[in-house]
Amino acid sequence: MPAEVVRGRGGLPPSGGSVEIAGTSLAFAEADIFLGGDPDEGTGRVHWGIFTEDRTSGIGLEYDPEADRFFMGWIIRNEESADLSEPCPIAHEELGRINEMTKVVRLSIDCTDIAAPGGGTGSVTGTIVADVIEDFMGPEQ
Repeated sequence: MPAEVVRGRGGLPPSGGSVEIAGTSLAFAEADIFLGGDPDEGTGRVHWGIFTEDRTSGIGLEYDPEADRFFMGWIIRNEESADLSEPCPIAHEELGRINEMTKVVRLSIDCTDIAAPGGGTGSVTGTIVADVIEDFMGPEQ
């Protein structure tokens, strides 16, 4: 992790947040999204997940670098997972940069009528502040 992320945030809010999944609240103590690596050949998106501290629950994110858009693609709640039939777009706002490689974004999630882990349908709503680390793998050789 970049030293600037560990040392200081320059007045930017800390990463983390919470979402409500079909009536159950999940808290994320921190949220880091690493965008290095190759995008998925089928979608052109980079895939990542944000998990609770005990890693039994979380959400799967997709990032489309060409469109600069985030999507939610799956949910895990108490180790039960559910894929969304269609990835749900997530609004995001860049709050600032910690350094040239790390930007801080606010993800506003409002996805309805999704398959909930354990069966049935529900919604996922909430706000997460995430540190988006771009190109953490470094330049290709």
